Amino acid sequence: MKKLLYILFFICLVQPLLAQKNCCPDFRLVSDMGPCKEKIDHPNGGPGQNPEKPDSLLACRGADQTYMIFPNMPGFTYTWTVTGGTAAGAVGNPMLITWGNGTNGSIQVVISSSDGLCKDTIKTLVSLKDSPTAGFTFTPASPLCFNQNISFTNTSVGGVAYYWDFGDGTTSTQTNPNHTFTTPGTYTVTMVAYNKPVSIKPPQEQERECGCRDTVRQTITIKPESGLVIEPGCKQMLCKGDTATYCTPNNCSSMNWTVTGGTIIGSDKGQCIKVVWNGSYPATVTLNGNCGGACGNSTTINVPVLYPTMTPLGSIKVCPNTMTTYSLPEMPGTFYNWTVTGPNNIIGANQNTADIDILWSNTPGTYTIECDYKNPHTGCSGKASLKVDVVPPFKIAGLPKYCVGKPFTFIASGNASWTISPTSGFSPTTFSNGTSISGTWNTPGTYTVTATTTNPLGFCNTIASMQVDVLDNPVLSPIAGPIMICPGSTVMYAATSNMSGGFFNWNIIGGGITSYMGSQYDSVMVSWNNTGPYKVEVTQNVNGCVSAPVSVNVNTYTAPQFSGNLTSCMDEVVTYTSTTPAPPGGYNWTLSNGLGTILNGQGTNLVQILWHGSTVGNTCLLTLTTCGGSISQTVTISSPPPLTITKAGSLCSSTGLTLTSSISGGTSYNWYLNSVLLGPPHNTQSINITQAGVYNLEVLINGCTAKASIVVPEEKLNLSAALSTQDRTVWGCRDTINTTLNAIPNSGLYCYQWFKSLSPRNR
Repeated sequence: MKKLLYILFFICLVQPLLAQKNCCPDFRLVSDMGPCKEKIDHPNGGPGQNPEKPDSLLACRGADQTYMIFPNMPGFTYTWTVTGGTAAGAVGNPMLITWGNGTNGSIQVVISSSDGLCKDTIKTLVSLKDSPTAGFTFTPASPLCFNQNISFTNTSVGGVAYYWDFGDGTTSTQTNPNHTFTTPGTYTVTMVAYNKPVSIKPPQEQERECGCRDTVRQTITIKPESGLVIEPGCKQMLCKGDTATYCTPNNCSSMNWTVTGGTIIGSDKGQCIKVVWNGSYPATVTLNGNCGGACGNSTTINVPVLYPTMTPLGSIKVCPNTMTTYSLPEMPGTFYNWTVTGPNNIIGANQNTADIDILWSNTPGTYTIECDYKNPHTGCSGKASLKVDVVPPFKIAGLPKYCVGKPFTFIASGNASWTISPTSGFSPTTFSNGTSISGTWNTPGTYTVTATTTNPLGFCNTIASMQVDVLDNPVLSPIAGPIMICPGSTVMYAATSNMSGGFFNWNIIGGGITSYMGSQYDSVMVSWNNTGPYKVEVTQNVNGCVSAPVSVNVNTYTAPQFSGNLTSCMDEVVTYTSTTPAPPGGYNWTLSNGLGTILNGQGTNLVQILWHGSTVGNTCLLTLTTCGGSISQTVTISSPPPLTITKAGSLCSSTGLTLTSSISGGTSYNWYLNSVLLGPPHNTQSINITQAGVYNLEVLINGCTAKASIVVPEEKLNLSAALSTQDRTVWGCRDTINTTLNAIPNSGLYCYQWFKSLSPRNR
């Protein structure tokens, strides 16, 4: 947290300077802790190399860690995308991330200014390491009494170094310490477990250590009563063979003393005992007594006895290229000199310290740690020795990402039992012991592959696991585009799928791609060759997963055909139709001569042609052309015989006027008066008419229609008509009119029609 405050303070100082620039700042992703200098095994075996990418970070599984973009510019938006963990939000700076239990993660931050002039993206991989699980118990149980010895038992898993803060100002780095509280009160005991050796300091002073840690806290209540107390004699530092006295000020009805590493001389029941220290380390004195039980009936103290031979505390089986802590009891006035065999190095001081850190080499083997120690005040000395086996780590090799339907193979460093969690989504679902497993992923998801070695003595760890992400494959829809084409043409094809992102990959047979369209290349323009075969195929690749290919066979348009009357008559309109496919506007109709005119339909599969006919020739070649080819057919145009209409008689005669066709033997005669068809009995070669007007005639003969027209004008008599009477011409209102009217002229050659309207109704 102290480093976080320093960084935030520095950001506040530089922000006004950066704001004066017109370009994007040099953004960086930083953690709330300093950089880790951890040495990691190189994949090829070289020491001290980091296999992660240069821009990768280390983090601990299941841990919370704060990240920020530096500088934190005002008015900028920071959008976070995290895999392998959970961010506290989508937008902000800084950002708290809770890492999951996988092996890898990633962080992507998109940075943009409010005016859109500055935009940057930072991406980094995160390698997630195992975290220890801290835990401890203590006896006796709380509440306790002051001056009462408390034994702490470390129950941590995965820890190699420990830091204890008892809450009363005292600390310890022992694995299982004892402690006595001298003042009543409530104390919070904090224990930090580390999975790698560190330079132990109070948490508020610690720099960013390599590796991972876990912290656990418990509360202990100390009552104002005193517990059992053991008071050693004046001589505090002892040698093997020394004798010392131990007493208790407590008055108990019964007392029982026991020791380890020495022998009680005389009775073990009294207020005091005498002990000769002639055993081996550790050396302890324990008192059990019936003292009322208010503050416990047992207590133990550690005795500093410098034996001539001791065994350092620390791991006897380690991994290559790792660091491990080894320690001896820290005894007052004692000098230590540590050595280690082989190509291994003691990091830091190797003299006058009770504990050392050893960086083991990358060479497996058995090595010896020795420490010569001497206490000038007591004159006793000795040597500690420990055999340590450097054995290879137990590992899993395999890909961290697969696609559904793809086979997998994972290989372990040796024979192992295998599990995959969750236990479904792949086949087979169970595995026999062996150095490797294989199968096929069936369902997308995140899986954990775990191998447990069947030879725990041969490796420095027994369990190896890795997280595997199985991604679904995209599914493509049918290709959109023409399946009938003209050779040599250029057309567009488009693809769609159920997933966004990635890219479409096209394969063209019988042509080439002239241009790509869309950010994912989801559309292409294809220029087809003049000859086939022709085929379009496409796949989509999203995050390395490829869809099943989708393809379409493309055919060329076939040679056209058309139907319609191939014999026609002059002035007849005939429709011709093609049912052969062609591209829009791709039908081209042509006539070999002027015997006809295309009225409409050019470019389509249906045309109407008006045939004119000719006195010179009566055939015309009708041709239809598409990109699939051409077809021509001969059309014969027949001309009917000339048609004339003659008239005889007069409209004013009693028999009327006769119209006669010049063609005899016609199949039908259709007479029209002012464009209105005259029905039977006028379907004859000659008709009688009594009305003026325009008469048209259509005669069907030999399959063709001859046409003619004639105008029949109105006829007038060359005379003057009048009326006369011999009777009165003036009558009174009450008179009955009775008169005789006479037409002039009066002749049997005329027809007469009488009416009393103001104008004649008929003539």
